This record gives sequence, C-alpha cells and structure tokens, in this order.
Amino acid sequence: MRLHSLFLTALILYTLISCKPEQVRLPVGPITIKDTTISNLCYRANAGQKLDLRLLANRTANTSLVIVVHRGGWSTGDKAELIGC
Repeated sequence: MRLHSLFLTALILYTLISCKPEQVRLPVGPITIKDTTISNLCYRANAGQKLDLRLLANRTANTSLVIVVHRGGWSTGDKAELIGC
C-alpha cells in the first residue's frame, strides 16, 4: 500500500513539474478595431426591451457615447421606426 501511494505521489509531482505554461502569441503590429453592431440585445427581463449597440472602429476610452430613445413611452412603437435604422 505504501509503495502504491509513493508511486502516485511521484506521478503527480512528475506531471506538475513537466507541465509548461502555454505560450501566448501576441499580434505583431497595430491592432485594427472594426465597426461592430450587436442587434437586439436584451437589457431587461422583458424580452421586448432590446437595444442595438454600435461600436465604432478605432474607438478609445475617450470615445463619446450617444443614446437614442425612440418615442412610444416604452409601451408602443419599435426602434425600426427611427430614420436610418
């Protein structure tokens, strides 16, 4: 029994010592951030409460945020009624 536990301990130690961390390869050169649109993103428990999120290319932490709310008093209407949607 003692030989079995000694062998198991040696096997575990060998496995831990022989593992090498995975090499992460970072991209070389500038990173291009593309325009991204996520449509119909639910923001509340009600599935009817959705928004479209548009992220501009080359955005930074200082990029301005614009929120557009359509008319309807949150009871009628649809975001598709906005011009340009």
